[in-house]
Amino acid sequence: MSDTVFKNFLLTDYKTLCSSFRQNDGDAIHRLLERYKNKVGDYEKNELSQAIFIRLGWDYSYTDTIFNFYFIYLLALDIISKQDDCDCEYICDFKIEEGKLYYRKKTNSKDNKECLYYCKKETIVEKSLNEKMFLFCLRNELKKDSKLFRKLERLAHLNDSFVNFMPHPGYPYNQEKGTSNILDSLNLMIDKIQIQSTNLEDDKIKKMNEDWKNWFIKHREDYCLEGFYSINEGGIQGTNFLTNGNPIPTNRDDLIEYISTLISKLEERADLINERLR
Repeated sequence: MSDTVFKNFLLTDYKTLCSSFRQNDGDAIHRLLERYKNKVGDYEKNELSQAIFIRLGWDYSYTDTIFNFYFIYLLALDIISKQDDCDCEYICDFKIEEGKLYYRKKTNSKDNKECLYYCKKETIVEKSLNEKMFLFCLRNELKKDSKLFRKLERLAHLNDSFVNFMPHPGYPYNQEKGTSNILDSLNLMIDKIQIQSTNLEDDKIKKMNEDWKNWFIKHREDYCLEGFYSINEGGIQGTNFLTNGNPIPTNRDDLIEYISTLISKLEERADLINERLR
């Protein structure tokens, strides 16, 4: 297999290799929502991924993804609903309260009626796929913004590609990372680990995060993660994807920049992995 072919494979959406998803081959976001609906995954744990992990000499005892498209999708829905030219009846406002994710759906009518909904992932996915639902309307609004939609489609495609897969330091890392306030994203998790390894009074949690920090210091180059965090005298620091310094995008332009940077980092990682396999 040539270098170019294998790099392209590292960037291939695994779902396009499955007959059950091929009918949605032209819409990566729809394809991913269908996977969520059918509770299919985790591709980072399947036999194909395991074989590549072995070929690379990577530990596959614990595996994870670098980013999670779902939370970025929620951000996109939130931002697009607030655009002046949005044709949907409602404004969508995602909030984190008492550790749970909700969205407030506000009408544009005079009474400004507000409804609060708990965001179960299954519900968000179902409403995003049902053409009678408000979130389906927002998906169509995303399509009208061709620049943002193309970026989101590319990211949805990469969500289930090998370039998004990595080993991790062990339980309960996945549970700590898989939260909406850090977008289930490696670079933001790195900053969380750094803070918790130095600032917490709980010795047990502090020790756990110190162990994780040392793991990431040791394996940054081993697992081709150079684009997602740096190592300095104080420990580890996640890569900031926005030039304004904010960790999470809050408007359309920031979201496009965030996604563009993430895609670029993943493509650079594909080059690093490809080099390892020569």
